[in-house]
Amino acid sequence: MEQFTIKYSYKDVPTVRRFSESNAFLRAITGPFGSGKSSGCVIECINRAASQNPGQDGIRKARIAVIRNTYSQLKDTTIKTFHDWIPPHYFGQYNQTAHHYFITGIPAPDGGPMHIEVLFRALDRPDHIRNLLSLELTFAWFNEVREIARMIWDAMQGRVGRFPAVRDGGCKWKGIFADTNPPDTDHWFYRLFEKEKPRNLDGTPMTEIFHQPSGRSRDAENLTNLEKDYYEKLMLGKSNDFIRVYVDGEYGFVSDGKPVYPNWSPVHHVAPTILEPVKALPIVIAFDFALHPACVIIQQIPNGPRLNVLDAWTGMDITVRRFLHEIVLPQLNSKYMGMEWYITGDPSGAKRQDTDERTAFLELKDNGLPAIPARSNTYTARLPAVDSWLTKSWFDTDEKTGQKVQKSAFQVSPHCETLIRGFNGAYMMRRISVLGHDRWIDKPEKTLESHEHDALQYACMLLETGLKVRRTINQRGIAGFEPAPPTAAWT
Repeated sequence: MEQFTIKYSYKDVPTVRRFSESNAFLRAITGPFGSGKSSGCVIECINRAASQNPGQDGIRKARIAVIRNTYSQLKDTTIKTFHDWIPPHYFGQYNQTAHHYFITGIPAPDGGPMHIEVLFRALDRPDHIRNLLSLELTFAWFNEVREIARMIWDAMQGRVGRFPAVRDGGCKWKGIFADTNPPDTDHWFYRLFEKEKPRNLDGTPMTEIFHQPSGRSRDAENLTNLEKDYYEKLMLGKSNDFIRVYVDGEYGFVSDGKPVYPNWSPVHHVAPTILEPVKALPIVIAFDFALHPACVIIQQIPNGPRLNVLDAWTGMDITVRRFLHEIVLPQLNSKYMGMEWYITGDPSGAKRQDTDERTAFLELKDNGLPAIPARSNTYTARLPAVDSWLTKSWFDTDEKTGQKVQKSAFQVSPHCETLIRGFNGAYMMRRISVLGHDRWIDKPEKTLESHEHDALQYACMLLETGLKVRRTINQRGIAGFEPAPPTAAWT
């Protein structure tokens, strides 16, 4: 049989090299399209198998799960890439029905034999998931992990390091590695690798992440394996969100719909640090009701003027009463003590529900939060109240140079992740096709992100119409309300 030589070099993919050198139990690599992530993970599968200890029979054994979200993605991309590098015709036997690849034709670095089982698994059906979570594995590779639920990732941690048995050499290295295009900052992957960063019992990091540079930067990787002007052609006709994720390799949200706020820019509108309230100035508290009640708190700063979004919360499948007692009131009494506030909300909250004679506004009043309904809950009335702020700016003085610096007047505190995710594109108009032409529904989709955005719009509408009901939290907590003059406004 004709000999096949595997030729792989880290020269053009230095980030993949650093990724391969890590021994973290959980590790991941992110980057743009075409950056060589998947190919690097195929080689990593072989190299990690080769690093296992030989058993009593002198054979190094490894059993690897290679996981993708759907069967079509697994077959068309993951398996194809694996076979391009490790063709079954030369290196082993591939069972197309079971998606089981038994590799025996690759020797270990010392020339000894290796038996590598590669189990390709998709997550289309519940029985596939049950099968996956019953495997005894050495390690696992998640291809495009952003498409996979965290429960699968977490459960897989208990399935690795179980093959081979100690009598057959045991596991010299066990763990999970993954490649992916960057998800949005509300994704479990981002939270795990960028925020939680868990540690082992001995204090060493359990996770490590590697970011490849932008495809249009001078440090772009894998260019020798791409056609000329690959990234320039990829950007043609694409949205800024698409380019940010798939060309620049940055975290972001890419949707198939039309973003509600085209003037939004996370670079300019997300504050660099968590925003704190100015105690001497009033705040506006606004509510959206229904099955997933939401609350947003904003504060207008006269100097500018500027508008800061300080907090945003959503209650999942709970009543307004529970939302108030479990989330809103504890936050108000701890963070906004002694401040003056104005309260508004979705006017539909003045209607009695079929299952309860009480209205949402009665619940607010009985809990010390008397509010006035917003003047309208139509989308066309609500949108301009927020959108007008996105194009405003103000001038600040740079402390080092003393020069005037232009800044965005609208700032969202970075911990308001659901609200930011909505601005990034999850709060969108759904695309439909009419006689072969793209059209968009004339109001935003109802999603998890839409509830906080509705509340934000009601808050900004109150600024436009004037502040009518003033509330104060005294040192004992929520106090009785004081009616303000009808003409009350910001001063």
